[in-house]
Amino acid sequence: MYLKTQNSFLKSSTTSLLLLLSLSTFSSAENFLNHFKGTWGVGIGNLDTNYHNADTETSLSPYIFGSLGALQIEANRVHYPLYTSPSYSLLATGNYRTQQYSDQLNLDKSIELGLTLDVPLTYGFNSRLTVLGDVSDKHKGTEVDAQLYRHDSLGNFSFLTALAVQ
Repeated sequence: MYLKTQNSFLKSSTTSLLLLLSLSTFSSAENFLNHFKGTWGVGIGNLDTNYHNADTETSLSPYIFGSLGALQIEANRVHYPLYTSPSYSLLATGNYRTQQYSDQLNLDKSIELGLTLDVPLTYGFNSRLTVLGDVSDKHKGTEVDAQLYRHDSLGNFSFLTALAVQ
């Protein structure tokens, strides 16, 4: 997430947390923290957009990668499994689009919903195809995202290697 002001950072963080809590079956923040598995923290985001006459934006950004019950959280995306088998998984996907946001060009952040097809391949690789549509009526568009990715662990560290086309 790339946010320019502290107020918008707090607003989007609060909105994301409320969404996660309302979608989960856990009733308290203590249960939320006890059931969350993964990594979360704050980092520095640097957005260098592909738009002409738009400045590079640097800001604090929350990073969340993990799971809360059946929900899988990957930064600004949340997946909920609809069907899982050894050969593929079908996931309901929500996305808070911030990477094409620009104050200068009057481009708003948006909320997108769609489906993800995740297929395990050989040698620990997976392929993923996601189709998302804008439900917030900000850009009235559709995004298609194709990925090839792999998770690797080295001791206490976990690495995600991905090649993606949007």
